[in-house]
Amino acid sequence: MTDMATSSPRVSRQSSMDVAPLKSQPRHRFGTVVGHCSKQTDAGVRHWVQVQNTQGELAWWPCPTKRPALGAFLRMDTTTGNAHPLPDLLPEPILKALYRLCIHPEDLDQLLWLMDGLQHAELQRFMLEILQDPDIALPLVQQAASCRHHHSDPGGLLRHTVECTTWVQAWTSMLPPVEADVTVVATLCHDIGKTQTITLSQTTTDTGQMVAHEIVGLQILQPYLARLRREWPQVADALLHMLSWHPNRREPLPRLPGLVMLKHADQLSTVMDLRHRAFEGYPPHHFWSKPHADQAQRFHRLG
Repeated sequence: MTDMATSSPRVSRQSSMDVAPLKSQPRHRFGTVVGHCSKQTDAGVRHWVQVQNTQGELAWWPCPTKRPALGAFLRMDTTTGNAHPLPDLLPEPILKALYRLCIHPEDLDQLLWLMDGLQHAELQRFMLEILQDPDIALPLVQQAASCRHHHSDPGGLLRHTVECTTWVQAWTSMLPPVEADVTVVATLCHDIGKTQTITLSQTTTDTGQMVAHEIVGLQILQPYLARLRREWPQVADALLHMLSWHPNRREPLPRLPGLVMLKHADQLSTVMDLRHRAFEGYPPHHFWSKPHADQAQRFHRLG
């Protein structure tokens, strides 16, 4: 992986992410194409962008969200017929490789915008380095968050991560800027160990049978935390605390309030997904249900 310049939060356009291993991965085609904005115009109430693809072909797409800059990356969704602007964070080959395999492209959009919202260059570099590692990024955008529990469908891991981080980012407005960014990054990374403890076919790996995903996550992040520690040791230690802390008799509360936000977001995302699954397909007059027949947990909903 190419080292990033310390003076800029953006990753160098030259990246060593090898896309050759993608040939061995299952490919999911969702009509997602990444291109560049070459021209833009307004027609009535809609904004339109002209996009140039890798073959040099030009086509006009409606852009319902925001006016992109010329040359900006865009994701074109042939299902909805809309173009979605993307932040200029990753080299084009990596961006295309991720979207080619991503189960839910809109979640990857949101992940990139959450990373773009980080205020401190060192923490943004930390996340971008992780996202350029194919051993982390490719499972992250494809696999489930669990085998039979919450978000247990392909793409569930990314969806759960984005849900938690979106809520946490809104809550961290009450924190100092550095603590806010550390909390957002910790939330983005809190389930990263699952990229090595769960398979694409939603079974537990040999590693996952023996080691908790939280510990595996710390092992995955160790080289990135080591590089961050050379630049900003206090923040590296804060991230390590947030990703490793568990309550005990001597320390029932975490040392950083942002960790409370992370834990609550994790639980909220989990219970919302489980309740949705419990009532999926049931008529509205059903008020009690279970997410799985073999679980004692029951959920209630109000009419």
